[in-house]
Amino acid sequence: MYPIKKLIGNIKSGRGRRFLIYMLLEKIQRLLPYPNLRVAFLKLLGAKVADDAIIHEIIFQNPYVNGFRNLIMESKASIQPGCIIDLADKVILREMCTVSQGVIIMTHSDPGYKLGKPLAKIYQPYHKPVEIGKGVWIGAGAIIFPGVKIGELAVIGAGAVVLNDIPPKSVAVGVPARVVKSLRKVKPPHDD
Repeated sequence: MYPIKKLIGNIKSGRGRRFLIYMLLEKIQRLLPYPNLRVAFLKLLGAKVADDAIIHEIIFQNPYVNGFRNLIMESKASIQPGCIIDLADKVILREMCTVSQGVIIMTHSDPGYKLGKPLAKIYQPYHKPVEIGKGVWIGAGAIIFPGVKIGELAVIGAGAVVLNDIPPKSVAVGVPARVVKSLRKVKPPHDD
């Protein structure tokens, strides 16, 4: 059993308080009943989110690293319910992109470095930003790895595991994701 004195000591430390505060704020944002309230709340917490972006009930991991400042969402970008967004580094969602249900966007990888786990000596922890381009559609249940950039008007198939950059106007599917089709004839959306 975890000693109560150690628990209290962790909470009293500056790092412990920061962790506790940001995790409470993350849980509050999930409880907000309307996407526009969630957008307004996250903006108050430092996220750079356009007023017309849509954020359904999702989970933010690691908001205590840099607050919510690592979330950047442009006009009409949307995140559907059940997604997990890792904020250890920047997550940039460009204008009019859609992140479908259950998508996981990872910005870091760490097998347990701070806990002294043995594989951390082989697989060093790292973090890299993720950028989802203008008009992109990420299918349900896809997983986007740290450092990935998905080009404008690309489609990521449901359940795909994206380990590398995806070029603009392409369709990528599979595990690992690979480009299977070009969408050269698709024109970028124009601003209203």
